[in-house]
Amino acid sequence: MFYDVGQGKVAAQHRHERQPPFAGQHRQWYGDSRGHWEGDTLVVDVTNFSPKTDVFGRAENLHLVERWTRTGPMTLAYEVTIEDPTVWTRPWTVKQEFSRQE
Repeated sequence: MFYDVGQGKVAAQHRHERQPPFAGQHRQWYGDSRGHWEGDTLVVDVTNFSPKTDVFGRAENLHLVERWTRTGPMTLAYEVTIEDPTVWTRPWTVKQEFSRQE
């Protein structure tokens, strides 16, 4: 999933069949995403980042949990919890609300 600030769009790529996570030696540039629904919220668990991906100076141990919730006909709430025990002492969370642009 990504949000294009210039266009005001959220896009998603879906895998329709359940697949096991990639093994550690097959790291992806943007990680390996696994999503599931918790009520009205899409929860995406992202691990297995490539060491070439630089997120605040770290990548290989990075773990993201993204939560996408439609909060109204024109709004989408996004929350991401970021953790890497080799960098931070505890996980931290960022929240953002997106408004639909027509």
